[in-house]
Amino acid sequence: GNHSFEDCDRLSKVRFPLSLKSIGDSAFKSCSITELVIPDSVTELGSEVFRSCYKLKSVKIGEGIAEIPGWGFQSCIRLKEVVFPSGLKVIGARAFAVCDELSSITFPEGLLYINDNAFQSCKTMTDLYLPDSLIGVGYMAFEECSLTSVRIGEGLCELGENAFGKNPSDMTVNFSGTAEMWKKIDNYNKISKTYEAVTVECADGKLTVTM
Repeated sequence: GNHSFEDCDRLSKVRFPLSLKSIGDSAFKSCSITELVIPDSVTELGSEVFRSCYKLKSVKIGEGIAEIPGWGFQSCIRLKEVVFPSGLKVIGARAFAVCDELSSITFPEGLLYINDNAFQSCKTMTDLYLPDSLIGVGYMAFEECSLTSVRIGEGLCELGENAFGKNPSDMTVNFSGTAEMWKKIDNYNKISKTYEAVTVECADGKLTVTM
């Protein structure tokens, strides 16, 4: 249920039954779990379910999960590895914000939306490869990371303001579509308001995007 083990700071290991269907809101918030394997039987995770698990280092999310909830893993400051399910469609707002040691991540093809602030302040993240299936990236989704290389698939339709704000000035953006396709993306010219302009390398040449 909701808040079942919240603030159990001595709880370091969890083994879920293979028949488990859901894990409620804040169920393991602020626990001391170090590794996490969510079984394929689980189809729903609650808001803030593993938020502020400061010792959590690795997570494997089962194949039953299509959406990672808002604030689900926010402030898991030692989290280094996340294995997403192949059928993942949505990553919620602030789901992995302030995960300081999450330096790289592999998104499954089929992912549709990364919501607002989802990976904000993941300060060791340097490279990002977004799949062709991705339709939307939310407001400040990757702000205050350390991105130097971003690859965006041609399926993108919506780009939240400052989605890549406050990243290094030498950040390169590669877009698999054409320059005309880039200009059709909502907020295409607000990708990073930190700088006056960002260069986007499109399939048919470079495009200087003025903020």
